[in-house]
Amino acid sequence: MVHADPWLLNLAEDRRRGISLIWPIEWVNPQEWLDLQGEMKALLPEQYHYPLEDLHLTVLTIISCVEDYAALEIKTSDYVEVIRKAFESSDVEQLVFEGLAATHAAWLMCGYSELGGLERIRARVRKEMHASGLYHTMDKRYLLNTAHSTLGRFQKEMDGEMGGQFWAFLQKWKFKALPAVKPISKMQLVENDWYMRRGKVNVLESFSIG
Repeated sequence: MVHADPWLLNLAEDRRRGISLIWPIEWVNPQEWLDLQGEMKALLPEQYHYPLEDLHLTVLTIISCVEDYAALEIKTSDYVEVIRKAFESSDVEQLVFEGLAATHAAWLMCGYSELGGLERIRARVRKEMHASGLYHTMDKRYLLNTAHSTLGRFQKEMDGEMGGQFWAFLQKWKFKALPAVKPISKMQLVENDWYMRRGKVNVLESFSIG
């Protein structure tokens, strides 16, 4: 059962904001991804597809997006300094994306860490944030321990025929290697909206990896 997201049809009114640590995905050959996305757009023309520049991996959600974010009176420089400590030693990391999957709200590409650096960074950030006493909502909704990346979201219901075609497409790509990505060279601490739209993202700091 698809759960259509009503905000996607009224983005101008969406005031939800938060803070996240992300990796903006860098493709070895962006055209390979655009070709695959073209197939998905043809299959799901009425759904929301993340633009190439918005595709990302959420390393950790520091503060979940809320409508009253401004009322929290967050001093972002404090968060930058705390999270910077987690990057005083960091490992080169390579992710591999293999297979597509879907939830009731979105579809995504499944990734895994080849070197284990992603989980080590998450562990260090969690440690520094807990020690700092700064307000956060890390792991409140769920414990983030995957390397998946959202590709699109459902903004309209699907009929049975379209749902069946989409399911067949997911099965076709369930175990296939997806276009290759570059090694992670930096991560960004950002203020963001729910959909990580590049025009709504404010980069607070970039942290080098390795």
